Amino acid sequence: MKLESARSVHEFSFAAAAFCHSDRDFTHDEWLEATCPLRVAANVRVPTLGINSMDDPICHGELVERHGFPLVRGHEYLALVLTEHGSHCAHQSFVDGVFRRPRNWSHQLALEFIEGVVAHST
Repeated sequence: MKLESARSVHEFSFAAAAFCHSDRDFTHDEWLEATCPLRVAANVRVPTLGINSMDDPICHGELVERHGFPLVRGHEYLALVLTEHGSHCAHQSFVDGVFRRPRNWSHQLALEFIEGVVAHST
């Protein structure tokens, strides 16, 4: 019932994953900061491409700028793309196309990233 009545991403996330939260009341900004996956990304040891947008409601671009860019600089395994607009669901939002044949450029970018990793590794 709390999910259905949620009026914000903050309310929705607390209702959907109550087990992830402490008894402490978080502001939305505090919760975003505490759950930001970029805080643990320094431990990544596999080539990883991150694609995010400034207007993403889940991993907001300001968090990416604050944590992501400093982390990626000089990191052997991480690359980061930050767009102005998009979504947490890149498969639906990062689309372009010609002649009404849309294609997801994020998939193409990910494939090119993997090809580059393989070419560099061999």
